[in-house]
Parts: sequence; structure tokens; C-alpha cells
Amino acid sequence: MEEIGIEITLVTSNENKFKEIKNLINFPINSEKIDLPEIQSLHVAKVACEKAKFAYNKIGNPVIVDDSGLYISALNGLPGPFITWFIESLGIYRFLNSINFNNNRKAYVSTCISFADGKDIYPFVGTTHGSISQIPRGTGFGYDPIFIPDGSDKTFGEMTFEEKKEFSMRQKALKKFEKYFKENVVK
Repeated sequence: MEEIGIEITLVTSNENKFKEIKNLINFPINSEKIDLPEIQSLHVAKVACEKAKFAYNKIGNPVIVDDSGLYISALNGLPGPFITWFIESLGIYRFLNSINFNNNRKAYVSTCISFADGKDIYPFVGTTHGSISQIPRGTGFGYDPIFIPDGSDKTFGEMTFEEKKEFSMRQKALKKFEKYFKENVVK
């Protein structure tokens, strides 16, 4: 892991998200749990940027914040970043039933990694296209058991970490962030 001489804090209350990001990023980060206000928007970048601004003001050190969304064609792009509330409120089976009437299973997942350094907020978005399974398959958090990325017949929930990494929208966003960070912050 690369030594960068600056402490970066990932602000999240999701331990699984921290573990995943820590395994995807090539320099050390720590994690802090802060209750972040979440604006109401279907755009993960807007949500993540507002959360990063709040987190930086609370901590006073460089932070990254992650926000993800699942966008389903049959639901005109819903639930987007509200996926957690949809699944928590309905349960995974009732959520799937809301789209099982439709033959259009197309969907995509997007993650925005927002970096705040006290000067500005920088969003980095990664997107993976795919489809929604008929039933949950595998394990994992959020939509992992129902999202099948294009180029695979497995849901994220059925994949090993290494398999998921190949398709990961979070990995795509983190790569963009790392490139920016190495070119503009670590000199």
C-alpha cells in the first residue's frame, strides 16, 4: 500500500462498504461513523457531494463519501439512491415483485465517490450496466443478490470479491479518484 502523507477518512456507517473500499483502494484510509444528512435527489453525485461537504465541516480533514444507486428501466430510473429504503421497507421479495410484471429487466448501478479537502468537493462516478434477477441469488448487502452485471450470469451476491471487482462501479469510481488524487494532491 502506498504511503501518501495525508490522512483520508471514509465517512460511512456501513462496515461492509468500508471493507470493500479499503480492499479496492491503493493507499491507507480510516473510517468514521457520522450521521450524515442526505438530500433528496435521484443523482448519486449530488447526494455524495452534499454529504462530503457536511463530513468535511464536521471532521476538518480530507474525507471521501460514497453514495450508490440502482436505476431500473421498468421503474423509470427508480429507486436510484433510495434503494436502501426500498429494500428495508418492502423486503427484497416484495421489491422484486414491483418489477416482475415487466419484461424489461435492464438496470444500472452507479457509485459516486466524493472527495472534500476544504477547498472544493470532487465527485468521481462509476457505472455498471446490467439487469435485475427474477429472484435473489447469493449474499451481500443492498442490491448485491439481485443485480447481474452485463457480461456475467451471476449476481453481485454470487460473486467472489475478485469476480465482483471486475464489474464494480465502486472500483471504477475509486480508480478515477485515485488518478485525480495522485496527480493533484500527492506530488
